Amino acid sequence: NGKDITVTFSPTTAGTFTGTITLSSSNATSVTVNLSGTATTPELMADPEELVFEEIEAGQTTTKTFDVLGTDLIGNVTATLTDANGVFSLDATTISQTDAEEGATVTVTFAPQAQGTYTGTVTLSSDRAESVTVQLNATATKATPDYFDVTISSVGLTTLYLDFPVEIPYQTYDPDLLGVYYLTGRNGNELRAARLNSNIPANTGVIVQGNSGTYRFPKTNNPTALKYTSILSGSVEDTTPAEALAAAQSTGTVYTLGRGKDSYINFYKYSGSTLAAYKAFLILEDSNAKAFSMVFEDGTTGIIALDADNNDGAWYTVQGIKLIGKPTHKGLYIHNGKTVTIK
Repeated sequence: NGKDITVTFSPTTAGTFTGTITLSSSNATSVTVNLSGTATTPELMADPEELVFEEIEAGQTTTKTFDVLGTDLIGNVTATLTDANGVFSLDATTISQTDAEEGATVTVTFAPQAQGTYTGTVTLSSDRAESVTVQLNATATKATPDYFDVTISSVGLTTLYLDFPVEIPYQTYDPDLLGVYYLTGRNGNELRAARLNSNIPANTGVIVQGNSGTYRFPKTNNPTALKYTSILSGSVEDTTPAEALAAAQSTGTVYTLGRGKDSYINFYKYSGSTLAAYKAFLILEDSNAKAFSMVFEDGTTGIIALDADNNDGAWYTVQGIKLIGKPTHKGLYIHNGKTVTIK
């Protein structure tokens, strides 16, 4: 009646294979059946095999994609993420055989919560196909706040150094009572100060002048360039004078804003151990002087400390800062509602 025999071809490696089946019986001539079969290797590819994410601030997210393509696959493709810091994620961990052979796209999301440099890998695997690795590289910068609060004491002056740009809030505070200056240079023992009228660029040391209180400086995404380069340095972390000098590659002297025994506010040689975060300081290479006075571009000189009392007949700077007694330094002042020039 006839009998069918099924032959199964199940190779475990790629190649061309041959074989024979011999049929024999005691009273018949033997018959040989030749067998031949070819096996290919399933292929698995990723394009590209490295993802370099754009630099973002901590707390933000960004994405990149890579394509998965397979030929002669056996089963689905598995995407395995290796991420020691938990900052990456995949939109798919399994790609069907059909999708992979037609071409599939995998999205990788980078969502850091802290500043740093991060790496990870995505390993693609499928039965009998050689695994493929996609390298992930990303960097997160320090997250910047939406604003920075500047507190001015009764002295009337403070310094500020930020690593992100902020607006000067003249729309909120009277510009006659709030002034922001940066030091443009030095003439002998005098420091020249120019006024800023719109914003403070990142990494720019400035002097903030005004009545005592707290002023909110909002972050800006459109800083304007300075006319001159500020000679003030600073740090956004507490630092030592030695560290500040090392960062500036200087062997000079550190000066900070302070009030001297004569009540004048100047930059004095710093003798402390810690320079406060977000404060500006001055590093001079060729000076050993004890102090440097400031000359403001509007003609005000020798700013001294604010008087806590609001007595009639007080003297004021043109920015509205109240002085202790009649000024002895030349400059333009306000007294009894009138402009007075001290020569």
